[in-house]
Amino acid sequence: MKKKIFVLLTIAASLVAFKAKDGLRPLGLKFVAPTISGKSNVSNPEVGEIVFDTSDSKFWGFFGPNHPAHWVELGGSSPGSALPSGTILPYGGTTAPAGFLIADGSTLDGSDPQYAALFAAIGCNFGGNCGTGGDDFNLPDLRGRFLRGVDGTAGRDPDKASRIAMASGGNTGNNVGSIQGHAFQTHNHSISDPGHSHSGNYYSASGGSDLNMSRFASNGNPQTKWVDSAYTGISINNAGALGTNAQASSGETRPVNANVTYIIKL
Repeated sequence: MKKKIFVLLTIAASLVAFKAKDGLRPLGLKFVAPTISGKSNVSNPEVGEIVFDTSDSKFWGFFGPNHPAHWVELGGSSPGSALPSGTILPYGGTTAPAGFLIADGSTLDGSDPQYAALFAAIGCNFGGNCGTGGDDFNLPDLRGRFLRGVDGTAGRDPDKASRIAMASGGNTGNNVGSIQGHAFQTHNHSISDPGHSHSGNYYSASGGSDLNMSRFASNGNPQTKWVDSAYTGISINNAGALGTNAQASSGETRPVNANVTYIIKL
């Protein structure tokens, strides 16, 4: 009987400790997330803490004060909710799923709570008025654009210093958010003329001021020698044209590609 009482007291003490947020770590028991109305009401949350918020019927995990959103939805109705704010993904639909926005360059208010986490993540990298102390910021405008990793110190983007802002107030140069127009690498073409020569017979003569010389065939008629024309086979077209059949012409230089919708995580 004493053993049963001791076990019950141990379990009761453990439950009290759990309510005090010492958790069930040493017990190896089934975890049940505590409920609370409003995750912001959790006192001194710890990294890794999970609660069920009755105000929105969702599970939330605390990622710590250094995470842009602090609390991140776990599962629930927002696909990709565990992804960090600002994550950019290719998407096969035309309407952004819950928890995402289409990366179309829209201007948003960073002071709006629904955009606060995204604003904390990307700031005015892609445009906005952060430089003047404002809260307006732009989503990246990735319509019709390819993505390229920031060069940093890799040395793979020879023109990184001349990159421009995607929108007013956005980053330039070797930074996230800057853009480049299409370009074709500088190069040269060389032309070599192999040269050619012509040969023929001639007759020399000497005499006074009146010199008349002809060569006659055996039948007494004058014989004329013609030198055949010779061509190098080299031609130079007008600027901008190609010397081959360039039928796949366009207003840009591009690889084979397929369209997607780029979306960004709130």
